[in-house]
Amino acid sequence: MSNVVRLMDVSEESADIKQSQNAIASLLDREAVAKKMFENLVAIDELEERLNKGAQLHNDCADVVSLCKDLKDVLSRVQKRMEKMQGVVNNGLFDEVKSSSDGDEIETDDFVLKTKINPPSVVVDDLKIVPKKYRNEPKPLPEWKDWAVDKNAVKSALTKEKVKKIDGVHLSCKESLVIKLR
Repeated sequence: MSNVVRLMDVSEESADIKQSQNAIASLLDREAVAKKMFENLVAIDELEERLNKGAQLHNDCADVVSLCKDLKDVLSRVQKRMEKMQGVVNNGLFDEVKSSSDGDEIETDDFVLKTKINPPSVVVDDLKIVPKKYRNEPKPLPEWKDWAVDKNAVKSALTKEKVKKIDGVHLSCKESLVIKLR
């Protein structure tokens, strides 16, 4: 009977060993699962950090776009003011040069201001009475308001061909201001 008891003890010990082995295997599996879960959590944290950086970059880009639009508006207003100031300055300088005692020129050490007469340009007085010879007419013929005057032909006729007058148009020569830096 002692052999039987011993076999039972061995078999119980064997069952305990098997149970311990199973418990250890289960713990090892759980550890592997836990390790894998930890690696996934770390990867998720890294991804979340990258997404946050991407969102911040997107927000930064949106801020830059907004600032660029604001800057464009400011520069547009500045440009309009500068153009207005330029017109005032040019008109003032033009008047000053015209009224100078030297005629049509003012000289300094740094620059020369003088006026010049521009080439003649065609001014349309009355489009209805411009001769057909000087019209650019699309086909089919439209109303008179849609006609365009062939300004090159008019200018050539009045200057090179010595035509005295063309109904509805005349030449105009304007003066401009020239600034030459030394």
